[in-house]
Amino acid sequence: MKVPTHTFAEMLYKVYEILGLFKKNTNRRDLRNHSNFSSHQMFFAKALDEIIDTIDNQESLDKQIRLVLFYKYEQLYNKFVSTNLVSTLNAKEIMIRFTEIVIPAVIALDIHITLRGYRKEDPFNFYYHIRKFLLSEKYNKNNEELIYQNAKKYLKKYIKSLNFEPSIDLSSIISLIDNIRKSSKQRTASINTAIDQCLSIANLMGYKKSYKFDLLRVAYTSINTLLLFQKETNLLDFVYNNYEKIIKKEIKEYEPISKLNNYLYDGKNHLIILGIEDEIVDKNSTEVINSIISYLDIPILNNPIVKDIIYEIERFTFNLDYLVPYSKSYFNLLKRHLNKYDKNNILKPYLTFIDIILLLQDEKIDAAFNFIKNINKKNLPLGFLNSAISTIDLALQIKLKKKTIRNGSLIPLINSILITNSIYIKYYPIAYHIENNKIRENPIIKNPNNIILMQSIARYNLMISKITDEKNYKFDEVFPHAINGSLNHLDKLLEKLIKHVLNFNIKDDVIAKKIIEKKIYTYSNLNKNLINILNDCSLYNCIGCLSILYDYLQAPGEEFENIRLFISKPEKEINNLRKALHIAENILYENKQKKKSAVLDN
Repeated sequence: MKVPTHTFAEMLYKVYEILGLFKKNTNRRDLRNHSNFSSHQMFFAKALDEIIDTIDNQESLDKQIRLVLFYKYEQLYNKFVSTNLVSTLNAKEIMIRFTEIVIPAVIALDIHITLRGYRKEDPFNFYYHIRKFLLSEKYNKNNEELIYQNAKKYLKKYIKSLNFEPSIDLSSIISLIDNIRKSSKQRTASINTAIDQCLSIANLMGYKKSYKFDLLRVAYTSINTLLLFQKETNLLDFVYNNYEKIIKKEIKEYEPISKLNNYLYDGKNHLIILGIEDEIVDKNSTEVINSIISYLDIPILNNPIVKDIIYEIERFTFNLDYLVPYSKSYFNLLKRHLNKYDKNNILKPYLTFIDIILLLQDEKIDAAFNFIKNINKKNLPLGFLNSAISTIDLALQIKLKKKTIRNGSLIPLINSILITNSIYIKYYPIAYHIENNKIRENPIIKNPNNIILMQSIARYNLMISKITDEKNYKFDEVFPHAINGSLNHLDKLLEKLIKHVLNFNIKDDVIAKKIIEKKIYTYSNLNKNLINILNDCSLYNCIGCLSILYDYLQAPGEEFENIRLFISKPEKEINNLRKALHIAENILYENKQKKKSAVLDN
């Protein structure tokens, strides 16, 4: 089964590939199908640097500004795919229209900003030859076949302009250029190999003008990138049209490229502190997307009643602060209104979602689970539905299949939810009293898969609370269709700590000895995962984010008195306990090593 990946991540893989940055023997399919979303993040931490170093090899823009631009690209993309568009066009058709408008405009703007001023005359700049080729008579608009023929002519003419001495053998490079054609792709590595071979022979001959090979390398690889882009997207004419408008100053204010220019290059591309400045970016991206949607002239159902119903369904699903109860009669009323205005069967996905909620309301969680399995998520419209249905699907997997969940088995659902989330995960603030209060220092919270799992459980349990008639249950009774028990192991271990340690104000080494003596910690359970659906949930890490774990994983009716007691403890005691746990870990590890050494000595 192909693991669904984050769609913006997939686009960046394609950029990385077109730029020829994959190393030889790299398994690209494995990279794309990383089961852990953190792997995508780690890959792109390195990949973005390489992409930036390639397209802006002369550092026309500060690297930090470049990183912010990529962040803005992603926010724009995520904002579009999460916008609810009720249309007779399907999601794929709408995305094609979007990419035909946005990607060429973004590239044209990037060429323009990178080659501003004197830089457009710098032949070492990655975009120099791309610009020159597009603006020359060698580029034949609306004739794809001639693009490849004229790329050959352009490169050969450029080689001639470099005035290599007749004794320099360039035959392997010329042969490679002759093989440029629409039906095949040339790898950047092959181009570099051919140039390196010719350069090596020239050096042996005592050739002193090796910089000419560097100039040729930039020209060939950049033109090849242009051709690869055309093969993959067929959007080169759109890039040309946008760039021509820029240099001729013919851009109209209402056009998407004008809106994109204002959004991307607003003069505020400084370091974005996620959680603060990103709210401004989010607001601006919304304005740009709204203008692009208007420009695309997508046939959209603009019925205000339907809009209100869809908004209400989305708010019910995702707003953790909206605690209004929902009755069965209310959902049936929404269904009647949707059926009334569904002229082209385009509202069926929303009706399907309401049917899922009604099954949950009747506590028919097995039926809801099986119902979801028959939904083809590829046919869902743009907007919140894919993420919403995947959230419930994931929650029901945890509820019904907890014992059969294996490492990585929930990843396809997590990736579906992440489709409308940023690869720059917005982490939640940790409780003030935690020693490692910098969010990145806690392995539980910095793991994006953990975040999505906790969010999904919290959203599902809140949905259950909203649709369940509390009169049918006792005050402290856990709803049977909620996800409960996630924190049981952690709460019991904290109970043992309270029972045997009592005073957390004493010296940390004294607490550590008690922890070992009472076998709260043993070598075998040092890194025991106390929350089986999450990763990195050792006792030390859990105590570092108890308030978040409690807020997100507590089911309606669950108390967890020991967790609540620890959350209420002062900062000094929590810090002291975590130091003691760290000391206990070291003692247990040292004791284990001593035993191993003793066995070896005997």
